[in-house]
Amino acid sequence: MPTTDDHGFPIYTDTEPMPDWDTHANTLAGALGEALDAAVEADRAADSVENVADIPVTGNWVGRHLYVEEDESIRLCKALPASWVVIGYAGAWADFTPEWVGSVSDPTVSAAVGRLKIIGKTCEYRIHMVMGSSAGSGSYEFPLPFTAHTDGRQSAVVWINISGLYYYSGVGMIQAGGVSVTYINGNFGAEGAILQHNNPAWTTGSEIVISGVYEVA
Repeated sequence: MPTTDDHGFPIYTDTEPMPDWDTHANTLAGALGEALDAAVEADRAADSVENVADIPVTGNWVGRHLYVEEDESIRLCKALPASWVVIGYAGAWADFTPEWVGSVSDPTVSAAVGRLKIIGKTCEYRIHMVMGSSAGSGSYEFPLPFTAHTDGRQSAVVWINISGLYYYSGVGMIQAGGVSVTYINGNFGAEGAILQHNNPAWTTGSEIVISGVYEVA
């Protein structure tokens, strides 16, 4: 039997008889396949980086490389240099930090829960917030975890408990390409209002719950 080189190819000497052609061809094909497989694996390893920030601005990264962020979001490379889109979460649901924003001043918040699940371009989310000592002022809005798609308006389901005395449910508005669910404080029936009521005073302990499914940009 002939010896082999480092890649598995047979080495024949002048004194060794040449095997029949079929055997020789099969031996060479097998050795070549192993060598190519090893080369492909080495090339993949060479293309890997330890940190997202280390990804080069050129190369075949778009659409084939994923990474998992610390918040368990799974991100796909969509453009270079290093532009990523969230396509899902490693866990069933993930936390995000909700905000209660006033157009003049923000209310204080004593408790807040934000949870979301995203599959492709569909985001399911829920928010529960409890007002603190200040109601803030101006129009209220509640930022979304991701910017909404630009094609048409979208909606959210809303429940409100004001001062433990008034309870409301209604629909919130997400504008096309919007970044928040809007509630217009002090406007009865105004476009984009979460509820249509006479706006009793919000006080400490008032609650708002928002949930929905929407298409992200």
